[in-house]
Amino acid sequence: MGLIAGLASAQLACAPVLAGDAASPTLTVCYPDFPPFSYADPEGRPAGHLMTLFAEMTAITGDRFRPACVPARRLARWMLTGACTVAMVVRSLPGWRTGVLTSPTPIDRMVLRVYAIGHPPAVARATDLFGRRVIARLGFSYAGLRPLLSDAANGVEVVHEARTAVQGLRLLEAGRAELLLDYENNIDAVLARRPVAGLRSVVLKTVPIYLNISRQAPDPAGLMRRLVAAHRRVTAHR
Repeated sequence: MGLIAGLASAQLACAPVLAGDAASPTLTVCYPDFPPFSYADPEGRPAGHLMTLFAEMTAITGDRFRPACVPARRLARWMLTGACTVAMVVRSLPGWRTGVLTSPTPIDRMVLRVYAIGHPPAVARATDLFGRRVIARLGFSYAGLRPLLSDAANGVEVVHEARTAVQGLRLLEAGRAELLLDYENNIDAVLARRPVAGLRSVVLKTVPIYLNISRQAPDPAGLMRRLVAAHRRVTAHR
């Protein structure tokens, strides 16, 4: 199911509602282009793990929303003016101290791992990738690490840009490179269907993601309470 269809079906699903209803104002959920967590697909439609999570949360609260993919700097400004109602990003961006309400705890986290076959990767920091052959994911910025991978002076040989986690794992199994860089949630979803013998990994970087609400929104504290309660229900059994 495409995400647009998924959002529609999630909003129409029969689920208990937490103090919101069809008359609730439409929220504008702004998200940066940051696959695999939030991005616009080739047809310009919203996609990614965080967008799916938010659809599940609003199916419970009854809040309606429209997504908007905007650059990070514009997102930061729009959250202060109220042009963006909600953003699921890091705890704070410049100028947000008084203008944005942030959830007390993360709603998700980005866990970038390095994978290898047969032995734990000897990688404790990004510079340990220097001089290594790696499989990367097409279009991923890796939380700011992509320039390090692309700089020829660092000697990182990206032997293939995998389009999917499945393809990345298959290339790793085939010995195309010694290391695979991918996010934990992507690989875990594949391993749930198809275990990979001897797969080992280490965490390279972890970034917590928070729910942020513009204080220009109607009753931002009430909206935060609804969404945080819905998030607890959505993630209770994961």
